[in-house]
Amino acid sequence: MISTTSSVSIRIRNLSKSYLEGGKQHPVLREVNAEILRGESVALLGRSGSGKSTLLNLISGIDMPDSGEVEIDGWSVTTMTERDRTLFRRRHIGFIYQFFNLIPTLTVGENLRLVLELNKVEAEDTAARCSALLEAVGLNDRQSSYPDTLSGGEQQRVAIARALVHRPAVVLADEPTGNLDEATANDFWQLLDTLVRPTGGTVLLATHSVAAARRCDRVLELANGKLIAYTDNLE
Repeated sequence: MISTTSSVSIRIRNLSKSYLEGGKQHPVLREVNAEILRGESVALLGRSGSGKSTLLNLISGIDMPDSGEVEIDGWSVTTMTERDRTLFRRRHIGFIYQFFNLIPTLTVGENLRLVLELNKVEAEDTAARCSALLEAVGLNDRQSSYPDTLSGGEQQRVAIARALVHRPAVVLADEPTGNLDEATANDFWQLLDTLVRPTGGTVLLATHSVAAARRCDRVLELANGKLIAYTDNLE
């Protein structure tokens, strides 16, 4: 079912997930509930191992929960087939990772073009979108460069461009500034403000950094597998 009127971008209902470790089930998430509005930037704050990455994987349909449901713009991700989840993720979700996850054997331009080619975007539109986004992140002159020739900050800018090139409704970022110095991390936030907010895109950012969480509109705190606080102001 598709909701065309709701302002909710991501709806999470009673989401639980556990993994088998040492012959025993280890619960990671326990009946998590949350709603994130369209256009919001929300920090998912928690220590390493608190379940942040697991929650992002469940939201995107990379992994499946033991119970509960995830909806994105009214689409029930958790009831889709594996193929439909893959197609949905390709079209509607952008990922930004701490370690960039650029394909090392592809050039900067090819890393971006691959996303659009998988979505069957026409070649002319693909070229225009890639150039426009790389221009926006200041790297249009590096389209023919390979990732290993770029600095960490430059790789992160390419990763942001790749995450946005297909114009996703939702951007999921997993510790995206954890491997960057303060100045480069500030560049990351400026790019998000410039490239995502004007489009009305929703950002969910997993982080253990209070400083990073403060940059978002709202904070959800995750501990012991549960969302224990909704915090508007972090001291």
